[in-house]
Order: sequence, then structure tokens, then C-alpha cells
Amino acid sequence: AQTALATAPADTDEFLVSDAGTIKRIDYSLIKGGGAYEKISNTTVSSAVAQVDFNSMDTSTYRDFMVLCSGVQPANDGTDLRLRLYSVPDGGFYDATVYRYGNISRRQGGSTEVNQSTSAGFILIGTNSSGNNATHSRNVKVEVFNMPSTSQWKVTRHHFAGIDSDEEALGGTGGGVMQYTSATNGLRFYFSAGNIAAGTFTLYGRKV
Repeated sequence: AQTALATAPADTDEFLVSDAGTIKRIDYSLIKGGGAYEKISNTTVSSAVAQVDFNSMDTSTYRDFMVLCSGVQPANDGTDLRLRLYSVPDGGFYDATVYRYGNISRRQGGSTEVNQSTSAGFILIGTNSSGNNATHSRNVKVEVFNMPSTSQWKVTRHHFAGIDSDEEALGGTGGGVMQYTSATNGLRFYFSAGNIAAGTFTLYGRKV
């Protein structure tokens, strides 16, 4: 009774409640909030890697996924952060020109940046390129919806903020589509050139 939980209770963990004076047990699953994202895993880049992958994501339990990318730095200056999805039937991160995306941001000087594509081999995360100065970073929240679907294209949404290669602050939002109806269960983050030098990538899931 004196042991403290270090994580959220499991769905089958029980609480004692008083029901008009009668002590009863109730599962945590019946009282926890619904529709919230749950933390699944965490990847921290401490030495340069070509990409950060989330493989074999549990799409039988979770339908929607979110990745928080914090303090991400490219090894090469002036590069762009990109996203690809894993195609279950094809057995790999799909790099064919089946992606669409659109981004808009505001820079500190007041200018608006826009980019888009209707036929790309990736989803571009953000506008303008990222700087590789040690004090700079690109920070992103990416959501991918309905990944287990075998009838709908996969839709993404992202928000981003950071310092670009001209050392200007910027922030904005965007969305993307993978024009593919097959199920997907993986995500890959990488830069247009060179490695990911640093950053923390945290994966969350929202249950079906």
C-alpha cells in the first residue's frame, strides 16, 4: 500500500470508492479521460544519425499518432526537415511521388513564407531551411491521422518554430497527404541533406 506508481495506472488497475457508504472497486479505464494522447516511446539523438524512425507502430491499439520533435538540429546548414510514412504492404518507407504538402510561416521581419507541392517523395515540415548553429533548433509537433485505414489517404498536420539559416525566428503550420490507401505503421524523420545532429523525438498515440 506504500508503493508509489512511477507511471500512469494500467487500465485494469483498481481504485477504491465509497458508493453511499459501500466500498467498491473501479477500474482506471472507467475514470481516465478519453481522447488524449498517451506517450509510447522516446528517441534522443546524441550523436549524428541519418534519420529517426518509428517502426512497427501499434495501429491495432492506436489510430492517430503525434510526434513532438524538440531541439532538432541538422548537421548541414540550410537543410529542410522531411517526413515519410511506412507502407505495410510494400514493406518500407515509401519514397515514391505520392505525397502532397503545404506550409505557411511568418518570419521575424514580418515576411510570409509559403511552399507547397502536389507531387513529392516526402512531406516537407516547415518553410525555409534550418540553420545548424549550435544555438539554433527546429521544433515541431506532427500529427498523423487514421494510420490503420485501408480506404483513406493518410493526412498529417504540423506546427513548427525555430531559427532559419538566415538566423531569423519563424513559426508556422502546415499539412500533408500520402496519396495511398494501404495501412501505414511507421514514420521517418530526416533532413534533405546530411544527418540529424541532435534532437528529442517523442511518440504519442491516441486509441481507436
